[in-house]
Amino acid sequence: MPKGNILVVDDEERILELFKGIFAGTYEVYTATSGLEALQVLEKQPVHVLLADYHMEGMTGSELLVKVREQYPTVVRLLITGYPDIEALADAVNRGQIYGFIRKPWEVGELRIMLKHAYDHYVVMEENRTLTRELKKDNFSLHNIVRSLASGLIVVDTELRFFLVNPAGAKLFGLDPDNAKGRPITDFPTLAQLLPVVKATIQQKTNLDYQEMEVESDGEVRTIGLGTALIGFGTHPLFGDDESLQGVIVLCRDITEKKRLEQQLIHSEKLAAIGLLAGGVAHEIKNPLSVILGYTELLLDSKPDDKTLTESLQKIQRQAERCRNIVGNLLKFSRKSDVDVVPINVNQTLAETLELLGKQLLVQNIKVEQDYSSMLPPFWGNESELQQIFFNLIVNAKDAMEKTGGCLTVRTINADTYIKVVIGDSGPGIPPDVQKRIFNPFFTTKAAGKGTGLGLSIVQSIIDKYRGTISVDSKPGEGAAFAITLPKGEGGQVKPKSEEKQLVSEDQERLRVMLVDDEDDIRALCKEIFLNDNHIVTEFSSGFDAIEAVKTDKVDIIFLDLKMPKISGIDTFKRIKAISPQLPVVIVTGSLEDSMAKEVFGLDAFDIIDKPFKVNDLKKVIKKFNLLKGKRVTPS
Repeated sequence: MPKGNILVVDDEERILELFKGIFAGTYEVYTATSGLEALQVLEKQPVHVLLADYHMEGMTGSELLVKVREQYPTVVRLLITGYPDIEALADAVNRGQIYGFIRKPWEVGELRIMLKHAYDHYVVMEENRTLTRELKKDNFSLHNIVRSLASGLIVVDTELRFFLVNPAGAKLFGLDPDNAKGRPITDFPTLAQLLPVVKATIQQKTNLDYQEMEVESDGEVRTIGLGTALIGFGTHPLFGDDESLQGVIVLCRDITEKKRLEQQLIHSEKLAAIGLLAGGVAHEIKNPLSVILGYTELLLDSKPDDKTLTESLQKIQRQAERCRNIVGNLLKFSRKSDVDVVPINVNQTLAETLELLGKQLLVQNIKVEQDYSSMLPPFWGNESELQQIFFNLIVNAKDAMEKTGGCLTVRTINADTYIKVVIGDSGPGIPPDVQKRIFNPFFTTKAAGKGTGLGLSIVQSIIDKYRGTISVDSKPGEGAAFAITLPKGEGGQVKPKSEEKQLVSEDQERLRVMLVDDEDDIRALCKEIFLNDNHIVTEFSSGFDAIEAVKTDKVDIIFLDLKMPKISGIDTFKRIKAISPQLPVVIVTGSLEDSMAKEVFGLDAFDIIDKPFKVNDLKKVIKKFNLLKGKRVTPS
């Protein structure tokens, strides 16, 4: 054990030498002949026990002890006096708060005992001070841990009185931690649902399963579905050192946002399922639509004498083409968007989106005004994402005019460095305080079940991805207009379809055409179209039969369906090309999803026709073939 340091202060040198002689082997002894010299020693050396003579010149021992008490409070102070001056001694004790006093003349044995007790007192006090510092440090750390927990922590005793509540728990239930401590939890209405669970935990002395409850915190109702803020919590019994039950610990957390995300995930999964279903239904419709459109065109081309019949056929044709457009738009919207960016005609995408929602707008008495900038530059992006932007904004505008009807305006503007799209409505408008929040995730003004509050947030995220902007201009009672800016793409202007040059040849040649499709009506339609133009037609319902025929028969061009049983159109294509690499093969399909688009477009197909097709779509391919063939082949 290390020696203790003592400081003896006396203006008589012999007294100092005496102390050195007595205690040199037991303590490290420092000496001073005055109070000023003693203070200088204390500045340089750690001292555990100080003995000061009461009567000294300049600074008395009593005055020195007062200064030591103020500057070095941990030093144990002893007073040495040779006078039985009770008043002076009492003053020294009161002012210097000394541990004890030594009366001259002393006996060495008593002096040793007194000094040992003084030093032991210092050791005990120092241990207490160290323990106190450690306890304070531990308490401070524990206090900070409890305060910093993101989860709420509530501790109640077996009498259901608050022992502790951290800031997170207080915020969840609208409590004041200082006001709550010591009070029964029955005093707080927001904890009413918690009470039976806490009681059950005390009775059963075991953890209870995770549960959820709805609360109103600080008087603020936070909606999630039809409820308020949702709190998830669990309870745990609190045992003492003797294993007796001391109370209950409640751990809780606001799971409102988590539930919203779960609901959105479920909603997204439903949308994905609906998209797959819609895509499947649309593909199934394509084949019968092709037959309806094709035979209607053939009948119209035959120029029937009956005017009524002609008008009826034209009506069938218009409605079938309308179905064709709806199916095409539906497939675009439901299709996942993993393909690379392409140049997009913004005007056309807007028009197709409006057509997809046309019936709903009409039923709600909403007039649509379209003003498209001519020769608009292309926007390079993903068409499905662009249509999703337009779809969300148009649906929001439609919903804003749901009760009263009104006017939906859609405009495109060719600006200097960007394309501007404005979608406006004549609805009730958007209040200024709501405008600040409309792009926030999960914020919605619609009733429960009418919206998730993610539409505009997703719109903004897509626009941000393309480094565009979106803003809203609205005043209460004056409608709302959303303005989108999109960066211009490279290349020339996107021309309307009517201005696109078609590859036409006036030279008509009799060809040997092979049809490969498992749909009997599709083959019958195509066969009639080609026979009407004097071509020679062979047809097969199986890819295997077509492959065998290519080995022996002379064929000029093949029209091949993509989806067939037993062997797919893609595998049939590859085997035919392995037999006759130069033989032109036209893919005719209604199933060109993104999952197979890259594979199909990677094939060396002569052309690709999307179902439902028109009669003229087939004839254009024949004209293209004749134009590019460069020589005539006369069938034998």
